Amino acid sequence: MRSPMALALLGLAALLSAPSLLAAELCGLEPTPACGGHDYAGVFRAHERGLDFDNLPGYTRSAHRADHALIGVESRVFAGQRGWSASSTAHLVSPARGANFAMYLADMAAGSSADPARPGVERFVLVLRGEAVVRRGKKKVATLPANSYAYFPPNATETLSSPAGAGLLVYERVYGVEGGVPSAQVDGERGGTPDPRAPSPYAG
Repeated sequence: MRSPMALALLGLAALLSAPSLLAAELCGLEPTPACGGHDYAGVFRAHERGLDFDNLPGYTRSAHRADHALIGVESRVFAGQRGWSASSTAHLVSPARGANFAMYLADMAAGSSADPARPGVERFVLVLRGEAVVRRGKKKVATLPANSYAYFPPNATETLSSPAGAGLLVYERVYGVEGGVPSAQVDGERGGTPDPRAPSPYAG
């Protein structure tokens, strides 16, 4: 079973698959010698880039099959979601199509907040832009800048908020692993994780 972090990195690579983005550009927010950094603005509001072939009316790369669906950038619909205040979300993967987890983008406006996940559901959050705050009750636990992540085990009570607005990639799944529940991690940094494009040490 893949870890939430591995799923997040694989999902991030998938959601940035617009024709104008090359795989080589998936290298984080901070510029490096090999990459000038990446602007995730188009991931949340692709239609605001202006009219181009990719978002002409009637044109889409999305596909719906009996057991899965691929939702292209041009087909994502942002709408309100229960538990997310002053925010809109767009689902990329949904249990309604047979998946055993949910993957969605959360566009948090200034002054927004998010309740904990439903009972029994674990949640992984990767901050793509802006800044999110993790609270346990009224106590501030951590501040998550862009390119950082947090993992909330099932039945966690921590909430999210964003005073100035943020864009998140969120994974949620009913926890089904026997033998105890993992602890929360609310201050992870993606820069400290392996590059998902690097060859696996376990590859033949």
